[in-house]
Amino acid sequence: TIYADGKIVFSNIKKIDNQAGRFTVMLAPNPATEKSSVYINSATAGQATIELIGEQGAVMHKESIRINAGTNSAALPVSKMPSGTYVVRVISDVQVYTQSLIINK
Repeated sequence: TIYADGKIVFSNIKKIDNQAGRFTVMLAPNPATEKSSVYINSATAGQATIELIGEQGAVMHKESIRINAGTNSAALPVSKMPSGTYVVRVISDVQVYTQSLIINK
């Protein structure tokens, strides 16, 4: 705060821990040939929807899963998909995450 007499007073500084609500997603392996999984690390339990979106924008696979606090995994149906570049979208109570997945057969 700056007062009319030119005096400057600072408020207390508070640390904000952004790690408390951390939600991360990883695909492995990527590129994939026959198998790939989505690994979801969440600070809290909840629901998530996983979508596998093809090059033309169509949803090729969609499933809803229950996630627990900690690391969770879900297999993607890579063996049923033709070669190409896909988008994996994970929609949770916390955020929407997207990452490219390359399938090479």
